[in-house]
Amino acid sequence: MKFHRTAHKYGRDIDTDVIIPARLPIMESPEALDGISDGDEVEIDADASIIVNVTTGETYRAQPFPPFVKDIIEKGGLIEAVKEKISVNQEIALVAVHLSHR
Repeated sequence: MKFHRTAHKYGRDIDTDVIIPARLPIMESPEALDGISDGDEVEIDADASIIVNVTTGETYRAQPFPPFVKDIIEKGGLIEAVKEKISVNQEIALVAVHLSHR
């Protein structure tokens, strides 16, 4: 998973939101927070936990995502992940009802 966006800083956070598709995932890196300025171009390799400030050429290491966050990103965001989970649960419930009527 690779992303390329313009960074926007808000207090201690860089605008990165995994819940809303097409925005950057949240990555924890105090060094990146200190080294990235508002308006810098950044590339994020979420699989490798690397943040590159394209504007300055600096590279930062971030904390890796836990598996459940990777799953949400791969599914296209929280809403899509929840839709899939509901769909799977409905299918399981239908199978359970079918089996109970045998």
